[in-house]
Amino acid sequence: INSISSNQSFIRIPYIATGANQASGTAQLVAGTAALVNILVSNSCIIQLTTQIPGGTLGVPYVSTRTAGISAVISSTNANDTSNVGYHIFEIF
Repeated sequence: INSISSNQSFIRIPYIATGANQASGTAQLVAGTAALVNILVSNSCIIQLTTQIPGGTLGVPYVSTRTAGISAVISSTNANDTSNVGYHIFEIF
């Protein structure tokens, strides 16, 4: 936070690229699952998920499987979940 005056401040919001093989994006659940095809997926990465647009019968999204360098599968605890889910991939070193 950079101070402007004693009662004002601003926060610089980072811009993050999205799209094919980028660290952030969205996936559409169909019958509670979605494929996340992304070469950034690794066995040690953290994939953070958040529901962006709720749909169907909501559940909790989670990463059910992953194949390093290829993809991950996002699943929901409810098979009738059709939400749009946002993701961000963090690589752990």
